[in-house]
Amino acid sequence: MFQDVSVLIPFKSDNGPRDAAFQWIKKFYSKAMPDAEICVGEDNSELFNRSKAINNAFKQSTRNIIVVADNDTIFDPAIITQSIALLDRYAWIVPFHDVLNISEENSKKIYESKAKWPLKVKIKDYRRKDFSRWAGKLNVLPRKTFKKVGGFDERFIGWGCEDTAFALSVNMRCGAYHRLSSDVYHLWHPYVGTKGNPNHDANEAILKQYKKAKSREAMKKLILERGKFV
Repeated sequence: MFQDVSVLIPFKSDNGPRDAAFQWIKKFYSKAMPDAEICVGEDNSELFNRSKAINNAFKQSTRNIIVVADNDTIFDPAIITQSIALLDRYAWIVPFHDVLNISEENSKKIYESKAKWPLKVKIKDYRRKDFSRWAGKLNVLPRKTFKKVGGFDERFIGWGCEDTAFALSVNMRCGAYHRLSSDVYHLWHPYVGTKGNPNHDANEAILKQYKKAKSREAMKKLILERGKFV
């Protein structure tokens, strides 16, 4: 079912909650999507460069369908199947609408359960977040589309802006994404936002370049000037 799928997972160890989540996530993929190629991209910079980690994962990949998935996100594998079926109509797919943020206590219960879908732990304690303003966390797209935009822009350092820039580049160069109405689960870890990132202003300045690229040619020029990363 997933023989033509490469899953790109960006990761940086925190020797704590993120590691616990990731160990369970790896088992989850081995059970829920056993035929998929799992590519873990790491970046060990002091400030995590998520773009570089995703691109590193892509460089390991060999298959024609790319799934970009955060290392703390659980989902029904059926939404990937549904997304793949829609790629003949849409340039790329964001296969969810809401994120269900699981509490620390319930996340720990999940780690003690078998890594499979459906989850063996009944999740009642979560915070629902409408994610329709953003296009990160989980994406499905053809390999050729990822390459056409040169991957994720590695000039974004620390948290913030890289997902939006990637979405703008793919939307303009290849076509707008289609969003499914599904939910995904987000495993608990200490919150890391953009406000504490010393590169926040620099990231915002780069993002403005993407927002100003209002045509395919303008976006192509931006990508060529910044350089392709894959």
